[in-house]
Amino acid sequence: NVGSLEKIRSAAVLITDGGHNQEGSPLQTAKLLSARNLPVFTVGLGSDQRPLDFAILRTSTPDSVYQKDRIRGVLSYKDHLIPGTPYSISIEDEHGTRVWNQSFVGMEKGQGQFSFDFAAEKIVERELQGIPESEKEALRTIPLNFKVLVDPIEGEAETANNHWSFSIDANMRKNQLLILDSRPRWETRYLNNLFERDDRWEVSCVWGEPRDTQKRLSRGDEKNLFPKKKEDLLKFDLILFGEIDEDEFTLTEQSWIFDFVTQRGGGILFLDGPRQKLRLYNNPNSQPISPLLPVAWNQKGPVRLSPTSFHRPEESNRISALILDPIKERNEAVWKHLPVPAWTAPVQALPGAEVFLEVSVENGKENQSEEVRVPVIVGKKVGAGKSFYLGFDESWRWRYEVADLYHQRFWNQLSSWVMEKPFALNHEGFFVDAGGGFHAANKAIPIRVRLRDKNGKIPKPPYPEVDALVWNKEEVVATIPLQGQESTNGLFSGQVYGLEAGSYDLSIRAPALIDEMEFSEKRLPFKIKDAPNQEKSFLTCDEDLLVEIADASGGGFFREENFHELKEVLRPISSGRIIISELNLWQSFGWLGVVVFLLGLEMLLRKRAGML
Repeated sequence: NVGSLEKIRSAAVLITDGGHNQEGSPLQTAKLLSARNLPVFTVGLGSDQRPLDFAILRTSTPDSVYQKDRIRGVLSYKDHLIPGTPYSISIEDEHGTRVWNQSFVGMEKGQGQFSFDFAAEKIVERELQGIPESEKEALRTIPLNFKVLVDPIEGEAETANNHWSFSIDANMRKNQLLILDSRPRWETRYLNNLFERDDRWEVSCVWGEPRDTQKRLSRGDEKNLFPKKKEDLLKFDLILFGEIDEDEFTLTEQSWIFDFVTQRGGGILFLDGPRQKLRLYNNPNSQPISPLLPVAWNQKGPVRLSPTSFHRPEESNRISALILDPIKERNEAVWKHLPVPAWTAPVQALPGAEVFLEVSVENGKENQSEEVRVPVIVGKKVGAGKSFYLGFDESWRWRYEVADLYHQRFWNQLSSWVMEKPFALNHEGFFVDAGGGFHAANKAIPIRVRLRDKNGKIPKPPYPEVDALVWNKEEVVATIPLQGQESTNGLFSGQVYGLEAGSYDLSIRAPALIDEMEFSEKRLPFKIKDAPNQEKSFLTCDEDLLVEIADASGGGFFREENFHELKEVLRPISSGRIIISELNLWQSFGWLGVVVFLLGLEMLLRKRAGML
C-alpha cells in the first residue's frame, strides 16, 4: 500500500535483490529518509525460489592463541542442498597444507553452524622455518592465515561462495600473571583456577605459608614463589596484589614492583579484602608501592560498608571490561541482578584516577536514609603502566547458577584492560607493534613503538624524530611520523591509513636513538585484507527486507514483473508543468503609461541639470 504522494516532492527508487555487504541495517537508513519526507520504492530483482547451493557465510575464531594450543572456531554456512547430498569441507594453511577436513551430508535446513578444532604447533613450526634463531626470540606473535574450502558439489548453482579465509595471531609466549595474597581467599582461589584453565595465561600464585604464623610469602626462582631477582619479576605482564601486610616486602622489593608498573609498563590490580590491609600503604617514603594506589581511605566512619546495588558511571567513563553481554539492554539487566558483595571499603578516588564502577550504600543520618555511592573499581595510569583497585573480593559469587558465564568474562576482560598489550616484536631497547598481524582494508592501523637510546636510557622531551616505515617488498610505501607520549617510558605512537590489500613490513627509523644499520632489517610483517564479498552468498531475492525498507520509509515494494506499475505511482511527483508567458508592454496601457512617465521624468531632470 502506497500512501498519498501529494505533499512529496521527491522519492528514491531502489532496484536490488536485497543483498547488502556493509555493516549495519538498511532499515535505519530507510527510517532516516522517512524523517526527511523521502520515501523509498523498492523493486525486487531475481527469483524467490531457492536454487541448489551451499555457501560459507563466516567464521568465528579468537584473535590469538598460544603456539602450542589448539585453534578452535565456529563456521556458519547456508545449506540449500537436496537432503542426502554429500560434501566435504577442509581448512588449509597459507602453504596449502590441509590442517582439518570433515565430510557432511546436505540437510536443506537453511543456515547452520559447526565447530572445528586443530593443533597450532606444527603450523607455527612451518611458519618459523627459515627465520634465524635470533629473530625467532624477538617475535612475540606469528600471523597465521587459513582458507576454508568446499569440495565441488554436483549441480550447485554457484561455486564462488564455496571458500572463506580467516586469520589468527599465534602467541609465542603466554601472558604471565603473578597472584600475591597473604592467604588463599575464596576470590584468589577461584582466580588461580580460572586463569590456570585458560590457555592464554600462565599463572604463578604465591600465598602466605600456612605453617608460618606470620603467613610470610615464600621467595625463590621457581613457579609459585615470589621472584628473588628484579629481572624475573619484570617478565610478568600483570600482578594481582591481594591483602599483603605492609612489612611483607622489603624496600627493594617494593621498588621492583613500582618499577614494574612505571618503567616496564606492566599492570597491577589491587584486590582489597575485609581485613583492610591495603589501607596501611600510606607512606610513599617508606612504602614505594603506596603511590601506585588510585584510591585513599576515609579515616572517619566505619571500616567496612554494606553495598545495596551496583552503579556504572556515564557512557564516557565506561570500559569494555564491564560489558558482560553484547546487547546493551541485557548487559544493564545483568548488572542489576549480579550478587552484590557483603562489604566494601570506604574509599574515594584520588585526583587523576577514573571511577569505572560504584556501589550504593545506605548512610543513616538524623533519622533519614541517604544513598551514598562508593567507588569499587578505580584505575589510573602510572608512568608506563596502569594501576587498578578492586574494592571487594566476592566476584566468585557471580558464578551462582551460571558458572563461568559472567565471572570468567569479567576477569579476562579486566585483566586484558589493565595489562599492557604485548608488543609483537621485542628486541633489547626496541619494541614494535602494529595492532595485530592482519587488518581490514580502509581501516586505521595503530602503531606502537617503545625505544631506548644507545645507552639504554629513556628518551625525554623534546622527543627526537621517530618515523615508522611501511615496506611493500623492498619499497617504502609510507612514512609515518610517530609522536612521543609523556610519562610512558619511551612510548611513541601513530596511525597509518589507506594501504591497499597485500603484505607489508614495518620498520622504525630513529637516528638519534638507535643504530639504523643494526635495526634496519628488524621488520614486523603484517597484512591488509579486503573485506569478504558476500554478494553471492544468497542467490534469491530478499523480498521481506525490501518490504520492510519500503514500509519504514513510506514507500512501496514492487516485483520485477510489476515494474511498470511504479510509473503510475510516481506520476504525482513527475507530472509537474513549467508555464512560460510573454507580455508585450505596448499591449498594456497601464505598464505603457508607467514607462512613458519615467522616461519623461528623466528628460526633465537632465534638462534642469544642464545635461541636455
